[in-house]
Amino acid sequence: MLMTVCIEDLDMNAMAQALHFGRSVYDNGWGMFMVFLKYKLEEEDVTIKS
Repeated sequence: MLMTVCIEDLDMNAMAQALHFGRSVYDNGWGMFMVFLKYKLEEEDVTIKS
């Protein structure tokens, strides 16, 4: 089975400034989620597009 996962590269700094979210954007754990997701996908031999 061939599988590909596409991930959008979000600019968290720009989002925090433009949308006036402040620290809430940084505290959402997006970076840690991405690390875990990439690790698990590589473990399953899934192609990652970002």
